[in-house]
Amino acid sequence: MKTAEALRAARTALEEAGIQEARLEAEVLVMHAAERTRESLYASLGEPVTITARERLGGYLERRLQREPLAYITGRREFFGLDFTVDHRVLVPRQETETLVELALDIARGPYRGSCAIADVGTGSGAIAVSLAANLPKAALYAIDISKDALEVAAANARRHGVEGRVHFLHGDLLTPLVTPVDIIVANLPYIAHGEAGSLQPEVRLFEPPQALFAEGDGLETVARLLSQTFALAQRPRWLVLELGEGQAERAAAIAKGYFPTATVTAYRDLGGMERGLIIGL
Repeated sequence: MKTAEALRAARTALEEAGIQEARLEAEVLVMHAAERTRESLYASLGEPVTITARERLGGYLERRLQREPLAYITGRREFFGLDFTVDHRVLVPRQETETLVELALDIARGPYRGSCAIADVGTGSGAIAVSLAANLPKAALYAIDISKDALEVAAANARRHGVEGRVHFLHGDLLTPLVTPVDIIVANLPYIAHGEAGSLQPEVRLFEPPQALFAEGDGLETVARLLSQTFALAQRPRWLVLELGEGQAERAAAIAKGYFPTATVTAYRDLGGMERGLIIGL
């Protein structure tokens, strides 16, 4: 089997399984199996695929056809222009979350001129904290997660991008391990109600860690607890930037106003135009 044939076969298998972007995913899987860059892959279309690469590709395709996320198969995901290690211990970083990073950068570069302390609550892979640290050389980051496994992944990503000296990893529930005052809190917390699990794509429902996806009640219980803990801080941050699910901004804003009646609460949209979260100024 030549490289071109492997690409066609992989694409066909993915298309028949209803996988979106089958052509792109086929490229990624063949590249990963053959340990080639995209450029070298297309330069070798007429060359035979090695037995080792063919066996790898078969295993990767079997996993993908079972709807395992592509990022878990390759072990990597690009986010905010950086390459992150990901596995089953953490959520796959989403492009829409890049909007939260942009907003936090705008705040940090504005009144603080980049010199500030930021807490990333529910850090997961560390994509948010590491991206902020990489773009804010004078900032201190506190990456918090209740999962020790997730913190291991996040710490590896901090080392990968050379920011481990400015990202401090804290294990615990939301703000409970944070003893240092911060200027900004950013959080992409679980916000899916358990009753909505059936509507999720199988890649999410079957493979991503449920503790990072689901919250009690209408999905805002974890967000509400974060706001409650923020209210209880002896020295509160000036800003919170929260990611939410579609249709949750109004309810979350009401919760925020309950704790902080004088706060400015503004909903924001992601690059796709979908209502994505809140900016709260205290």
